This record gives sequence, C-alpha cells and structure tokens, in this order.
Amino acid sequence: MTVHTVPALSDNYIWLITDDERHCAIVDPGDANVVLDALERLNLTPVAILLTHHHWDHSDGIPTLVERFNIPVHGPANEAKPLVTHPHRQGDEFDIPNVGHFTVRRQWPAIRGLCSPDASLAREDCRAPRRHPDFLRA
Repeated sequence: MTVHTVPALSDNYIWLITDDERHCAIVDPGDANVVLDALERLNLTPVAILLTHHHWDHSDGIPTLVERFNIPVHGPANEAKPLVTHPHRQGDEFDIPNVGHFTVRRQWPAIRGLCSPDASLAREDCRAPRRHPDFLRA
C-alpha cells in the first residue's frame, strides 16, 4: 500500500492511494490539474474517487476527473449530491478494484478529514496539517 501526497491549492492535500503499481484511488480532488500532473508523473491510472465532504477545496476537481476517466465517486450518503455515485454510511464496507477494501470508520460529516485504507495512516485529529485519511482497511 502506497499513499502519495499531492499538495493542492495553498493549504490542502490530495492523496493517491495505490495497492499495485498502476492503479489508484484519488482522495478529495479539490484541483484536477495537480491530480492530472501527479497521475502522469507517477504513471498511475485512477479507478475511483473518495470524497470526504462537499467543500469546494475537496470536490472541485471531481467533474473533470470523472469526465476524463469515467470513474465512480465514493462519499457520504448525506452530502455532495449529485457528485457521489456510490454513497456510504458509517460501518459500510466497499472494495475499490486494484486498490483495496475499505470500511467507513465514522460517519463522514463528523470526519472532515481524509480517508486511508491503512490503519497506520489514520489519525484521530482530522484537523491536523498534512493529515492522512480516516478510513480503515479491513
């Protein structure tokens, strides 16, 4: 499991989570351009987007990335509609092909952070700078 950190905007991060050397899930793509640059540089193909909440700095890149790659968007069941194509609630489990199996640890609106399939990357304080996501790999 590899998590690539992609700086975005002036104070945010986007993560590319990969479990093989070619495919990734994109977490909170607030800026499609930096994601596209990172995908090319790392030679990765996205297979899904993980959205933690609807704020523009986490979601503005979604339409461009979905249009370009035709990939699903996993996110909170009660937010970000119509961006979210695969809504999830606390306790839900789902698979992202070639990336991993995910379990939603806490209801998304409470998280306000990001998601990680690796328990060693999860942080309780989701407001910490350079924080990692808050999913837990099963």
